[in-house]
Amino acid sequence: MRATKGNKTYTITEQEKRRYVEAGYDIQSDSGETISYGRGRTVPMEQYVALEEKYKNLDERNAELAARCHELEELLESRDGSGENSPDFDSRNISGMSVEELKTYAEERQIDIGKTTSRDGILEKIKAAMKQDS
Repeated sequence: MRATKGNKTYTITEQEKRRYVEAGYDIQSDSGETISYGRGRTVPMEQYVALEEKYKNLDERNAELAARCHELEELLESRDGSGENSPDFDSRNISGMSVEELKTYAEERQIDIGKTTSRDGILEKIKAAMKQDS
């Protein structure tokens, strides 16, 4: 196992592990996996890593929701008050669909997507067709 702090790395034994942790060294296995973090940090590294991961997930989710919100606002604007009883209203949110689901969605509604294979390209074709139908 190894003890690492800054640019210093030492090969240590199990008996030396506690002393190095107390001195602020991170302990890593021979495969490079962190076993324990050194003392002296303002926030324990375990908490920092957990919060960082949570923030990353929340940031990604926020971006997805913002995009969906924008699409729904556009859909509402294009409806001109026609509401849910309109024959072409579809309550499913197409922005969350996979490529295969989008292809099926377009096929069911006889929307020509041409040779487009990317998710974004298919979405654009569907949205353009929906605007033409309005």
